[in-house]
Parts: sequence; structure tokens; C-alpha cells
Amino acid sequence: MDQAVDKPSLLQRIQSRTTPTRQANRGQIYNYAPLWFGRPDGSIVKLPGDPQNRAYYEDKGFTVLRPEEAAEWEAEYRPKTLAEQAEKAALISTIRRIGSKHPGVEIVDNLDELGTADLKEFLEELGKVTGAPVKVLAKRYGVEPDRDVSVPVRDGAELQEKIARAGARMGR
Repeated sequence: MDQAVDKPSLLQRIQSRTTPTRQANRGQIYNYAPLWFGRPDGSIVKLPGDPQNRAYYEDKGFTVLRPEEAAEWEAEYRPKTLAEQAEKAALISTIRRIGSKHPGVEIVDNLDELGTADLKEFLEELGKVTGAPVKVLAKRYGVEPDRDVSVPVRDGAELQEKIARAGARMGR
């Protein structure tokens, strides 16, 4: 019987193997910033940056831009790319609009895959077919709002004053 008393119970043996309680460190689980990814086709896109999505896109062949590459992309290349995309969109819209207004003209080409130079050439050819030369003029009209963002709003009276000043500038 002495041997049964000396032998620790199951609960005592398990408790002797445990360690003091500590908080698990699992990292951030939300609010991941989006990241710039380079796609295999050469384009750059902004996608969710959480670990699951990042692993998914990397498995698809995408690569994450380093911070210095992302800064260079946003400062130098992105404005040019956006301007090219806007020009291409204007050309495609014009071609489709002309095609919809002329019943004898049917556009069957995939315009999205054409470059800007090819679209301009296509538009010239379309102008010859319809008998009216076409030129795309793209300019954004409008006035930038006059914003006073240098002084933050602290209370309702200051907000009312800013609204009154803005109304006076607009002629109300």
C-alpha cells in the first residue's frame, strides 16, 4: 500500500508538466494595410495585405513590392499609367459610341487588348468608314473646390463660421 501513496495521481503528473499562464502572441489579426503586388503579366495592382491573401496571391505568381518600390511606383509610374489608361478608355468609349450610332458598323474586335496607338489607328479607319473624321478631345472641366483644410474644426461655432465663409465665397 505504501507504493500506491507514493505514486502521484494523474492530475498531479499533468500539472507538474504545465507551465505558468502566458498570453499567446499570434500577431495582428485585422487592419492590415493593402499592398502593391506585381502581377505575372507585368501590371501592378493594390490588393489586401493580410497574411492569407498575401500567401494566396504569391501562390498565383504575384510578387509584393518592397516599400521603396511601392513609393517609386506611386510617385513616378502610377500617374503615367493612369493617364495612359484614361486615354485608352476615352478612345474605346468613342469607338463604341460611334459603332452604336452607325447601324452599318459592327465592332467585333476586343478593344481592351489593343494599345493606344492601335486604337487611334482603328478610330481613323472608323472615321473613313463612317465618312466623318473623328478626333477625341479629352479634357476634364470643373473647378477644384476652395478648401480651407489648414485649420481643424474644434467646435460647432467654428464650423458655423467656416460654413458661412464658404457660402459667401460661393455667392449665397
